[in-house]
Amino acid sequence: MSKVLNTWQGMTKEEAEKYWKEGIGFEMAHYDSNREMDKEIDTKEKLLKNLIISGKHTKDEMKDLIDLPASAFEIIYARNKKYGLL
Repeated sequence: MSKVLNTWQGMTKEEAEKYWKEGIGFEMAHYDSNREMDKEIDTKEKLLKNLIISGKHTKDEMKDLIDLPASAFEIIYARNKKYGLL
């Protein structure tokens, strides 16, 4: 930790700003976008669970209704199958 602080303190204002914009700032933007994506997936997983419980739709119909990439849908579908919702 002290090494990080020494590095930070040794930077010029311009270097620190560049690091912030290109380093930490980029990482935070990436984190925020992933957090939003996680919220969206969580919402869609809840919708899938409700569709499964209703028993009114086929797997392909559910896939179309929740609008997730096929790989994400398969993971969520398999997880719910594992826990006995299917």
